[in-house]
Amino acid sequence: TRKQSTLAVAIYTGWMPWYLADQDGVLKKWGDKYCMDITVQKMGYGPSISDGYLAGNAQALVVTNIDLMTALGSSNKDTTVIVMGDFSNGNDKVLGRGVKDLNGVSGKSVYLVRNTVSQYVLGRCLGTINKSQSDVKMVDTPDTEIQQNFLADKKQEVVVTWNPMAMTLAASKGVKELCSSSAMPGEVQDLLVVDTKTLAANPDLGRVMTGAGYEEMSVMSQRGAVAQAA
Repeated sequence: TRKQSTLAVAIYTGWMPWYLADQDGVLKKWGDKYCMDITVQKMGYGPSISDGYLAGNAQALVVTNIDLMTALGSSNKDTTVIVMGDFSNGNDKVLGRGVKDLNGVSGKSVYLVRNTVSQYVLGRCLGTINKSQSDVKMVDTPDTEIQQNFLADKKQEVVVTWNPMAMTLAASKGVKELCSSSAMPGEVQDLLVVDTKTLAANPDLGRVMTGAGYEEMSVMSQRGAVAQAA
């Protein structure tokens, strides 16, 4: 009997290889090796954690260490880190429209996904100028809407988000980067995690996820047509 598991994945540059592994058959190949089917479930970031992983609808999740610790603070779900894919070195950005520098953020509305890594990065950036999150007004905005909202509403002056949305916004006219996670290298880690009870009952889940993840990265890190297509 083939076992079934679900991986909840949001849109973030460092997690796109999971969508690719699903599309190009790498995940199926590793699943076949261990008689397992892995469903890659695309979700908004907040819902992927709460409605997907914490609710038990997904047994695996891609998440930052910051957000994982926050989520598990209100849950008794024991969690195992399978892979640390990378750490955010500039992938999370504080961006401003018509704002000269970080000092100009004080007192303004800041659009971000509250209680996530964006809020953490904002706090760390503000700390470099002896300010804190209490010096701004945070406006909770879903990651699925944050890019289009900021581009459409020119009254929005400050936004905090991650790549690829951050890259698109930073390239937009009149928008500049004020601070990023490159100011705190190694602190924001991008993880693939699995429910520990599920993993204990089915260790092959860890083997499938790790094998597929490393194979996809090996394809992407090569040179040539196959890597370019990936």
